[in-house]
Amino acid sequence: MITVAAEPRNVFAHYEMTPAWGDWIDAYVGLLDPVEALTPGTRFRWRTGRRPLVTTVRNEILKSVPPILYAEQLVVGRVFRGTLTKTHEWNAAGAKTSVRWVLDYRTVGGPIGFAVDHAIAPFLRASLRRTLYGLRRVTDEGKAQ
Repeated sequence: MITVAAEPRNVFAHYEMTPAWGDWIDAYVGLLDPVEALTPGTRFRWRTGRRPLVTTVRNEILKSVPPILYAEQLVVGRVFRGTLTKTHEWNAAGAKTSVRWVLDYRTVGGPIGFAVDHAIAPFLRASLRRTLYGLRRVTDEGKAQ
């Protein structure tokens, strides 16, 4: 969880600005499908990783209640499936938004899946942390302009 000195709508706006995702999403390579709107049922693919390990992620928007809640399903091949839920809570007294992302995922493959999970869990935690800090940075920069 991070705290951003902005209203939830300003934070949520960064999710909808798909051309600027590379400014704040860690290891973002690019969007493969055009995205008109991030509404429930919208599906798209994007690339992430660091060369030579770049992969395609398939997304489906599950729920969108701007500017409070956003949930999406992420699928990587037949190995990884998860739900990323993003919530925003406004603290008017402190003029801040608490941003919380929860990734609930599973890897497929029995004992091999367990080994894969053990290998990728630290990477996923670090990547989400860098992405949240990137979100805070671009939100702060947006206020300065």
